[in-house]
Amino acid sequence: MRGMTMWRRGVALLALAWSFSLAAETVVPLQIGGAELKFAVGEGYLRSSEAAPELHATMAAALPPENRLVEAFITEGDLRRQALGLPGELAVFQVQVLRHVEALGVSEADWQRVRPELARSFGMIDVDALARTTGDEASQRMSEATGLEVGVRFGELGKPQPYGDDPRSLRFVLRMPVTAAVAGQTQQMTLQLAGAVAHIGGRLVFVYAILPDAGGEDASRVRAALDGFVDRALALNAAS
Repeated sequence: MRGMTMWRRGVALLALAWSFSLAAETVVPLQIGGAELKFAVGEGYLRSSEAAPELHATMAAALPPENRLVEAFITEGDLRRQALGLPGELAVFQVQVLRHVEALGVSEADWQRVRPELARSFGMIDVDALARTTGDEASQRMSEATGLEVGVRFGELGKPQPYGDDPRSLRFVLRMPVTAAVAGQTQQMTLQLAGAVAHIGGRLVFVYAILPDAGGEDASRVRAALDGFVDRALALNAAS
């Protein structure tokens, strides 16, 4: 009897914790190719397009022209840290699409057909060569967006390392040494990036989680951040 009482108490505590986690979650609808897709963020996260439009414009300018930054999410605390020139503490999330396919619905059959090709492409992408050929153009776009002289250079990037291949997404990690110069002030950092190509609500969506490297740590923290964000989005849009 005592054991049953303790078990029931444990279940009640778990249910209470779950209700609190749901209460702390904010579901954000985003327009992608004429469809409304839902994404969820934890307590304290803000939409960069609303809370930090200049930062949002800079992040959008850093992308290749064929990519559209739908939205990015960053915590209020990390916005304050960035204003002081300090690295963030929690992941920044980005939701992107390819402009030329954004409006095209991707059927389940089409997704399953291209998924193996996308998985194979991870091992073929020369990220270092891509960074060399596009870095100057990205720096110019960011300079125009900020009105400041911006220069970005990447260290050795290697290839994306796949770690997840499920029916709805392909996931990978990449370590990114970066040297950024803004208005003559240079800063070196290393970023941990986890990304996913996901079939969400009938659309092809690219999702990223980005964290500063806290001194040679592995990718487990950024992977966990991405997995939580993507898995919740897949669940929210499962019936779309």
